[in-house]
Amino acid sequence: MLATRNDVARANACHGIDVMILCSAWRDDILSPAETHDVEALIPSSFADAAAGLRIRRIVSETANQSAAEFHRRSVEYTVIAEFPELGRSTHLMTHASATAMPGSLGNVIFRFTDPVLRLRDSDRNLLLAALNGATDEELAAELGVTLAAVKARWRSTFALIAESIPNLAGTLPGEREVRGAQKRHRVLAYVRTHKEELRPYAWKAKTPMEGTKG
Repeated sequence: MLATRNDVARANACHGIDVMILCSAWRDDILSPAETHDVEALIPSSFADAAAGLRIRRIVSETANQSAAEFHRRSVEYTVIAEFPELGRSTHLMTHASATAMPGSLGNVIFRFTDPVLRLRDSDRNLLLAALNGATDEELAAELGVTLAAVKARWRSTFALIAESIPNLAGTLPGEREVRGAQKRHRVLAYVRTHKEELRPYAWKAKTPMEGTKG
């Protein structure tokens, strides 16, 4: 059974998430050596970006052909835990310990987690995610089926919530000239772009994080 959004939220706040990658493979017969090299270079960084902000506990990856298996074996972060030669498949495991054994590896990025602080609502996350993807207020209004004024009101509500946790991010500090909406938006988007944990599901009421997982 696949994890629901609520499952991910609870795992993010508590024991962490187990990731299972099924049938990792690519077709050698349609790729040139240069293209294969590009694929192998893009896979780790793309996965790290997709996993950013999640409390990853371990990653199990099943490979479905020789190229993918060799790619995993060359990585010091994965360990082979099962092989099925008759099926041409093998299973590999990455843990926090194996991923962070080599300083500077992408494993350190994947397994780095900091608890969010903004306590965003789903509506706030959806707004910020859409804005990060380049949606304008007009496009947001059309997508949500509301007026442009309603979108601007939602921005103000989001800014007010964020200012409760980090005043200098979306609020006006004492002695500071009034910060306009565009400036607040720029500050907030710059922050969440490098703090993806703020945009991930997180069950605040269930928060009982494991020792040593924060980092």
